[in-house]
Amino acid sequence: MSRPYLSVILPVYKCGSCLPPLYSRLSDYLSEQSVDFEVIFVDDRGDESDWNVIESLAKCDDNLRIRAFRHRLNYGQAAAIASGFSRARGDYCLVMDADLQDPPECIGSLLSKARQGSDIVLAVKTRRRDSIARCLADAAVRKLLPVYTRFPNSLDYGSFALISRAVADRYLAAPDRNSHFVKLLDRQSNSTPGTLTSFVYYEPESRYHGPSSYSFFKLLHHNCVLMGPAFWSEKLKVSTIASIALLLVAMVVHLISWESFSGMELVACLLTAAGVIAFWSAIFCQYARFVSTRPLRDGPVEVAERIDRIASLEMAV
Repeated sequence: MSRPYLSVILPVYKCGSCLPPLYSRLSDYLSEQSVDFEVIFVDDRGDESDWNVIESLAKCDDNLRIRAFRHRLNYGQAAAIASGFSRARGDYCLVMDADLQDPPECIGSLLSKARQGSDIVLAVKTRRRDSIARCLADAAVRKLLPVYTRFPNSLDYGSFALISRAVADRYLAAPDRNSHFVKLLDRQSNSTPGTLTSFVYYEPESRYHGPSSYSFFKLLHHNCVLMGPAFWSEKLKVSTIASIALLLVAMVVHLISWESFSGMELVACLLTAAGVIAFWSAIFCQYARFVSTRPLRDGPVEVAERIDRIASLEMAV
């Protein structure tokens, strides 16, 4: 069978109720735009109902546009995206959230940029519809930490993006392809001469159903992976040296003040407190470094179930 022009990759995690309206809007819009497409659902082992909904959609798919893959374990969103890339057949790959916050009607703007020669098209949010705490945390990361080398750090990126087949192939060749989607695209843009990147601005819609699947600890892990092992190794070194130095100086000041300068006891206490804070910072950096290397330690992503009638037809031929 001929290759589709566009592969839409949808990582699915505890958002089964969103999938029927999402697929309906996707199918209607892309059909109106005369775009030959396929939709790849990647179930990252959320609720059991997610896969049941996908199976129901596939049964009604007379055009053989739906392909679906269910992971054996929960590997994370980045792994689900890479899993979709590895099975995509299109000339372009589009990634979007499955909770309907990324409106399908914006896809035309991304395709327009790609037709003008862009290899990577990132959708940038003009506002957030998340909790205040998450908005503040994301803004702090973007503004205070140099996450990206090529992409502007001040912009608010999600997973809504379009990439060419060549970029997808290079993405899959990266050993840390299961780590962080946008950061890997930034590295592709920076390391491959001639890779053209453009941006499309959009306003996200309200989540169709339920709260975000990102808990506090998931967001913490997400940001640890985002900063990368090298970042945390450097901070671990600084925190360790600082804690040792501060505690040693505090000990010396305490010994000196014990004999003569009783007023120095306050300085010793402050130095001790600073040393303890630096010590716990070092412990956190060690934890963050461990978390950030998980995508490299994990084994290959395993698929437990699949719906792929196109592959079955090709094998039959």
